[in-house]
Amino acid sequence: MKSNLDKVSSVLQMNNMFFKKKSFDMPDEYFTNKERRLEYDFARKIETRENGRYDVCLSMILYLFNTKFIEIELVADFEYDSGVPNSMDTPEIVKRNAIAIMFPYLRSELTLLTTMPNFQPIIMPPLNINKLLDELEAEA
Repeated sequence: MKSNLDKVSSVLQMNNMFFKKKSFDMPDEYFTNKERRLEYDFARKIETRENGRYDVCLSMILYLFNTKFIEIELVADFEYDSGVPNSMDTPEIVKRNAIAIMFPYLRSELTLLTTMPNFQPIIMPPLNINKLLDELEAEA
């Protein structure tokens, strides 16, 4: 079936995305302690701009041996065409879908950042984004 993509395009469009922060600090215990249990901490921040535009920040901190190990912050500019002019509320589609769009880039960057000699790359498994967002909202 042929389709015109304009007819099925999303009302949420990502215009720009960049990594604002990437840091890696190898704990001293990495090579001596074989019990390497990672803990993740995620955060999301959404700032409403004008005319249905939103700045969305997704950040992740990884802890190893209870020490901050990796920090990645991803920022994107989204545009939402709700058809309602001057809507001030951040719609649920922006809160959830923007993060779902950004998350694979964050996962990929984590793997790229940890691909180096004498280090096993960290490949984050796919996550249930809706459950993660429910947890973030419960903490707020």
